[in-house]
Amino acid sequence: MVFVTAIKGRDGVKDEFSKEKIAIMFFENQCALGEPNLNLAEKLAFLVCDKVNAKFSKEVPAEKLEEIIKEILTSEGQNDLLLAYLLQKATSNTQQSNSEMRDAVFRHILGFSDSENIQTRFAGILGQLNRLQSNQHEKTNKKIFEYLKEGVFYPSTSILKGLALNQYLLSGYAFSVSDSIEGIFDVLAKSSIAQKYGLPISIELSEIRSEKEKVKSINRNACGPGKVVDLFVSAKSIVGYSSSSANNLYYISIEHPDIVSFLSQPSSKPRDNFAITVPDRFMKAFSENTDYFIEQGQDKKIKVCPQAILDLISSRIITGERINLIFQDTINKKNPFLGDSKRFMFSPVGLQPIFENSSFASGVIDVSKFVNCLGSTKTIDWVRLKAVIWDAITFLDNAIELSKTLSDINSKELKETRQIYLSITGFYSLLALLEIPYSSDDAVCLADALSQYINYYSKLRSTELAKERGPFFKFINSKYELPNFGFEKAPIQKRLFSEGPNLSKKLLKNMPSMDWTELKNNIKKYGLRNSTTFSIIFSDLYSIAGGVTNAVNPLTSYKSIVWIGGQKFEKLDSILSSVVSGIKPSWSGQELESAIQGNIREKLELSRDISASAFIRLQATFEKNTDGCVNMNIYFSDNSVIQDVKDAITQAHKCGCSLFLPEKLNCSQTDFLQEGNVNVMGL
Repeated sequence: MVFVTAIKGRDGVKDEFSKEKIAIMFFENQCALGEPNLNLAEKLAFLVCDKVNAKFSKEVPAEKLEEIIKEILTSEGQNDLLLAYLLQKATSNTQQSNSEMRDAVFRHILGFSDSENIQTRFAGILGQLNRLQSNQHEKTNKKIFEYLKEGVFYPSTSILKGLALNQYLLSGYAFSVSDSIEGIFDVLAKSSIAQKYGLPISIELSEIRSEKEKVKSINRNACGPGKVVDLFVSAKSIVGYSSSSANNLYYISIEHPDIVSFLSQPSSKPRDNFAITVPDRFMKAFSENTDYFIEQGQDKKIKVCPQAILDLISSRIITGERINLIFQDTINKKNPFLGDSKRFMFSPVGLQPIFENSSFASGVIDVSKFVNCLGSTKTIDWVRLKAVIWDAITFLDNAIELSKTLSDINSKELKETRQIYLSITGFYSLLALLEIPYSSDDAVCLADALSQYINYYSKLRSTELAKERGPFFKFINSKYELPNFGFEKAPIQKRLFSEGPNLSKKLLKNMPSMDWTELKNNIKKYGLRNSTTFSIIFSDLYSIAGGVTNAVNPLTSYKSIVWIGGQKFEKLDSILSSVVSGIKPSWSGQELESAIQGNIREKLELSRDISASAFIRLQATFEKNTDGCVNMNIYFSDNSVIQDVKDAITQAHKCGCSLFLPEKLNCSQTDFLQEGNVNVMGL
């Protein structure tokens, strides 16, 4: 008797057939049901293999194997397992993204000409990656590029560009400018080299003296932080960037003496991305309506009036200016290092915490691609999500090893921390597929479970990598080495809920359990390969390529206009077209809205209909499960007033959000990606 050893797919491609593989498949489906039983899985696999070998020799067609599996599960009374198997085999009802727009995105990222074949170039990038490293990682790399084609996982644009050019795979550098001519021009030289290779930079300006202070050695006023920004912006054009493009980040303390004049500069002046760091004591004084003094120089104190400064910031936000706030003490609590041994700075990519002279590798998972549908039944494919997390963490750690760096100092700092940030996109699209309103209790509950899941398995994989390759060099100086270290898994506060997350609880029944004690023990035994693993970063380009919503943001419009590489695209939300019949891509936004019935509109909320409080509670939920900053816009409309903004800032700080990212709604046109003006705060 000749036993079956291969499965012949519908496309003619053959895969391995074995009892072990079938048993593993059954066991994974049992885990998805929350009822793992290895003995039963092996028994069912034996029955399947026995029947297959009785009917076929050498190979079995995939469709015939499926029939036999269904027959065995039915005859054995395993109806729940049969449903789980069918759901696994079912394809997501997410529509394929517009291939023309997707190709345009990748041409924009990689600088391909219109005549070049995208798939051929991707194959070339994969070959380049395999040549750069040992063969032991080749399997993971192939998986990553399969995920890329499927739209499940995207390496950052820096990684894709770097692989194509065999250069830098990292997401920008952070620099602190000291208060001297030598210090300013030293950082200018370093940052110019980074930008020469397409790497964005961030510049901390808090140490620069006020423009009102005298420099005693030359008896003239200091230049002030505003002129330092002008210097860096003008230098950008020398290395090939438009001075008006938003590549870089400049940030300054809200307690700086020049903060008012800095905020009062004309909004038309090129400023790249701009952020203000806000300490807890400022927010405390604001809430208590008190003033205080800070040291300025050796023998001078200046008075800080929090009410006046937040009034000015809020008034600028109301007019449509983007002023990002970083609650520095909140994010510093996540610093993996003890004391001041390594101080957090902030990256130009997503305002993520980063260490000076270092960088990080990043990528994004489209969580909307993990919904299985069979009729009206929908489940989240947690097992497949875990597999993608596992492979993505491995890939990002490989990227750190393979990337070129600016200098030996940068290389040393990188290896000491090995920072990576795995992010997500398409969260609103996931909710829409599951028919969960964005501002509901169910959305908050699912956000908490999903972010915990990614955080847990990204850390668990990092311990496995530490076992294989060793931990990050400064692990011994980190909080993970403390005898009393543990993961504080604070439950969602009941006050966040108004009714109860009943729908999401049903969806979470098949989520595999997470053993945080086991993770803690693994860290003690093997260490961590990466000092950070999970955060949430805007993913403008990849959300457009995948036809999903950006990061954890909601829809701003059912139809929007996107410019990519000089091409204009009208983008109709893919989820909308799948749940509302009869709509036409040529319809205007108003026509689309009039065609959507009230019950569907409730499940497809637009940002203008969601309160600032709803955004903040969702951001705070993600925040407690990440290593970095959660990129999420807080939207304001023409009806918003200054007090609304101030109230939202206060609430965000109290809820533990590390960022406040205001966005003034423009309901006529929303999703813009102008050629040569890509905001690289995102991946």
